[in-house]
Amino acid sequence: MRRRAMLALILTCAMLMGSRQSSTVVAQQQAPRLIADNRTQYYVDVLVWNGNGWNFVSRLNPLTWSAFPNAAPNSMWRAVIGQVVRDHRVVYVYDRNYNGLQDVWWIQ
Repeated sequence: MRRRAMLALILTCAMLMGSRQSSTVVAQQQAPRLIADNRTQYYVDVLVWNGNGWNFVSRLNPLTWSAFPNAAPNSMWRAVIGQVVRDHRVVYVYDRNYNGLQDVWWIQ
């Protein structure tokens, strides 16, 4: 009888220790994002293709960047710098410094 009690006590302790380890918080991955980095000396208008036309999203100041969280993978984006147009397709890559998927678009 004592053997059973001892075995039950050991199993209970092992289960409690196991549950403590499994309750450890795991760092959640960040939302995917597109980074538009304006490397020019000019203001840049950023637009996204919606399937029918270009929608204005933001205006970037010279030498600044902006994050666009949850930009759809493979979506088409456009930078307009005066009369110059630069297109970009979103392709996410895992960035361990960000702890998530991101695409960095250098607008030059």
